[in-house]
Amino acid sequence: MAGFVLPMTLASGASAAVWHHDDETGARPSAGDIDQVRISAGEKVVTMRVEFNGRVPYQTDVFFDVDRSRKGPEFVASYNDDGGGTDQLFIDRAHGFSSPLDGARCKPRSVRLSDGGETLTARFRVGCLTFRGEKPDRLRVNVTTNDDFVTLDSAPARKRFGRWFAVG
Repeated sequence: MAGFVLPMTLASGASAAVWHHDDETGARPSAGDIDQVRISAGEKVVTMRVEFNGRVPYQTDVFFDVDRSRKGPEFVASYNDDGGGTDQLFIDRAHGFSSPLDGARCKPRSVRLSDGGETLTARFRVGCLTFRGEKPDRLRVNVTTNDDFVTLDSAPARKRFGRWFAVG
């Protein structure tokens, strides 16, 4: 099941590229089982939507690769569901395919978990992905879910990215 890119027109008239991936799911719903990923990147805002075959897990990391010359991701948007009402998402520099420990480089404009807990949606400034003083003109994505430092699922695959797609 490969990811693909679609052009999209936003209500404001600006266009954004969209990367969409349908992931294989288990026969029974389980926390962290990724069903679909949709990332759109306009000139000013990145919107990410991750749907699960079950509930959102303890941790969901969306890794962003913005520099073709470097191996691995430069940034990660990390969501933590602690079950105690202090859920959070922050964007920071990535250290390989692991969650950052440094703290937040950027905070999102919005984060929403669906009522049933199966969909995570967030919006943040494209500027949060600025690398070496430049906003990205393209990016690619990997989504990984974890529980107690054990990887539950990855999309499109473990330590693999989807296709490059344009920003704006």
